Amino acid sequence: MGEADVLPVLTKISERRPELIKQLVNGAGEPKSMKTGLDVEPQVRTEVSFMQGVMADNTRSAGKMPQNSAAEPELLTPPVLQFASSHYYVDESEGELILDVMRIGNQTARSEIYYYTEDSTGKAGVNYESTQGKVVFEPGEIEKSVVVPLCENSRWDTNLEFLVKLKEEGIENGVLGKYLWTARVSIIDDDTFPSPAFKDDIVSGRADSIPKLWLTWEYIKMNFFGDPDIYRGSIRMVMIGVFENLFLALKFLTNLYILDFVLQTKYPEHKILFVKDRKKFLMYSMPLLMVMFAFLHYLNYTKFTWRVAGRSRRILQGGILGSFLNYNDESREKIDEGNIAMAIIYDVPNLVNNGYMSVIQFIEAIGKLLVTLAFQIWVPRLVGKKPTFMGVAPSISLPIVTCIFMYFRSGRVAHLLRTAEDKEAILVNHISQSITKYRLIADYGKQSEVVGRFEKMVTQYNSAAIATCQVLENDTQFVHWLTLLLVSLYTIIGGLAVIEGHLDFGMFVTNIGVFNAAGAAGTKVGTVLLAMQQTVPSMDRLVLFLNLSGDLFQRKALAEHRHAKTSEMRQALARQGHPNVTDMLPIVVHQVDFTYPGQAPIQIMGVKLNQGHICAIVGPRGEGKSTLLKIVAGMNLPSLGSSESVFFIPSHLRMLYVSCHAYFFRGTLLHNLTYGVQPDHSDGNLSRIIKICERLGLAGDIIESLNSDEEHDWLKKLSTAQASLVCLARALIANPEVVCLDKPTAPLNEVDSHRFLDILQDFVRERGLEHERNDSAIRRPRTVIFTSARLLGVQYADVCYYVNRKEGAKIIPKESVTQDMLA
Repeated sequence: MGEADVLPVLTKISERRPELIKQLVNGAGEPKSMKTGLDVEPQVRTEVSFMQGVMADNTRSAGKMPQNSAAEPELLTPPVLQFASSHYYVDESEGELILDVMRIGNQTARSEIYYYTEDSTGKAGVNYESTQGKVVFEPGEIEKSVVVPLCENSRWDTNLEFLVKLKEEGIENGVLGKYLWTARVSIIDDDTFPSPAFKDDIVSGRADSIPKLWLTWEYIKMNFFGDPDIYRGSIRMVMIGVFENLFLALKFLTNLYILDFVLQTKYPEHKILFVKDRKKFLMYSMPLLMVMFAFLHYLNYTKFTWRVAGRSRRILQGGILGSFLNYNDESREKIDEGNIAMAIIYDVPNLVNNGYMSVIQFIEAIGKLLVTLAFQIWVPRLVGKKPTFMGVAPSISLPIVTCIFMYFRSGRVAHLLRTAEDKEAILVNHISQSITKYRLIADYGKQSEVVGRFEKMVTQYNSAAIATCQVLENDTQFVHWLTLLLVSLYTIIGGLAVIEGHLDFGMFVTNIGVFNAAGAAGTKVGTVLLAMQQTVPSMDRLVLFLNLSGDLFQRKALAEHRHAKTSEMRQALARQGHPNVTDMLPIVVHQVDFTYPGQAPIQIMGVKLNQGHICAIVGPRGEGKSTLLKIVAGMNLPSLGSSESVFFIPSHLRMLYVSCHAYFFRGTLLHNLTYGVQPDHSDGNLSRIIKICERLGLAGDIIESLNSDEEHDWLKKLSTAQASLVCLARALIANPEVVCLDKPTAPLNEVDSHRFLDILQDFVRERGLEHERNDSAIRRPRTVIFTSARLLGVQYADVCYYVNRKEGAKIIPKESVTQDMLA
């Protein structure tokens, strides 16, 4: 920016904001390094102790920070208004969420901005209260808080999210932050599935001791009362069952009336109900029954749109996937991805269809038995006769005998089902491993061995499945035998009664129909109970998967620690008159521990880095380089073991870890490259993406693929170097403030490595790549931290840290780095 560019800007400022020009003139004799954080007064060091000295320490070691050609003096631009973090965590028991809105830059005037909440997986009125309002910054204020009340909820739910957004409309004396105008809020649910009633047993690992009937009952209650759509849809389905049973009773009564009265010519025609005519009764009654049946058909057709089963499945399937994505390392070690897939695809539909939905069918079947019982008790009285034992026995005995039989068979059925499903899970895991590790199998010529093991597993599963099916078939046939026995006995006894004149023929025929209906209802009861027994293994797995420990509480604690320290340091530095306090905040990791499952803890100490640098991490193999990188990126969550532990990464910085391995979703190349970009954000502009790819040396077919809708498994389509460059391009397109790269140049040749490292320097110097210069003031410094596989990478670094278990991390001259430090 030359003098010709500066003068018009200063002229316009002098007309609109003369007080700023006065401040610049008065402060011209007191220059301070806003970029490096040098010259921090002693009293500031006293207030914020250890971290206050970090900025000067790092600068003395690394030299001056590179000049930022894109940055403009912040006093010449309106302040940036944004959230203090992109992600907040709140325990549902806390009752409210407090978010911080920060003002970056000029603090001399009043600023205003509006905010509002927006649903995501969490819903207003259910999980949180819809909130909107205005944040006002008075002169000198750099941070204000926003409060969002949470709704009381004591039942299990998935870890839900909602959004809090800042509005660009109505903003006064400020500009909206380029990224942190939206904050994600995760509501952490510490209740256990399916009910807090069993929390102690589940948390302590004694879930197997909980009676399965009570577990199933608690799940049914949770599902029925937990979601308004499921509640309303379930009530409607039960009402369909009531209507069907009333229709059945009306059909029995109509058939009986036709046989005993309408078709009996001796019965006076003028006493025929309603129409006083035999022919008209027949002509009107049958169409009426058909109309009622058509109405029931319509209800049964539309019930699938009431979202009872679908919503029930979605809650559990989303809960499993969400839990898996938030497992801590210890929990992740306990499970296999194949088991998670089986739980989502098989266990959830099994529990919903054969568990919850079977309860609705059970209520319908019991209602049908009550109708047949009521028919046998009240209809004989209408024709002047007493109810008989043979008439009421089936409706009473069928459900009682069926339930007793199923109870005594439940243990064996559950054992066989669990055995068969365990064999199936082993089979699924083997298939999953064979598909995902096919390249390893082929490289070592193990195809026949893998297929042989598969065939043995199939044989074992088939044997278990056959034994299970045989037992289930016997249990199903038991109710059919019982129904056939009762109908046969009644046919003999009732037939003799008709012959002897003790029973009307119409009543006899109708009773046969009633007994068959009772038998069908009894069969339904047995089928439902049998289906519910089949949910036991699925319930066991879901209780395990949905209650394994996650890392959200630890993330919450670390996030709150970061928020508090960020606010404390910004306030302290602002009181000393520093105009650019936000970008002066360092990154500090000191005396923190991280433990991989089953291994000794690794302690990291002595990492102190200012924003706007390129930092290389070197050291022996297995001594903590990647661990440190993942801690800074938020992948590994450290423990703060002592009062001297410091884990400080300014809360407003967005961090991204890029593995040395390439990962892609099956989809378009553009979708993969914009995976880290917010929807409709300018960072996802196609021309910007093409420019970044071209700068990285990705050209030809890859650039053409950006305009294609073809979906591919890009790991198979690209070479190793191309796949690595595309992943690096994805990180640069996402444009985080802190990028943590694990051996980024390892798959690249020397030319590509030089080009990429040059681009990293541009990324830091320009605060991102391929952006408009007019938005440079609202972008924060960029910092790159990487482990290096080459001496070449170290040469491009501003700071170099040597990491080992004994000494922690220490700054060393990059000229002293040798090849054995890059293992």
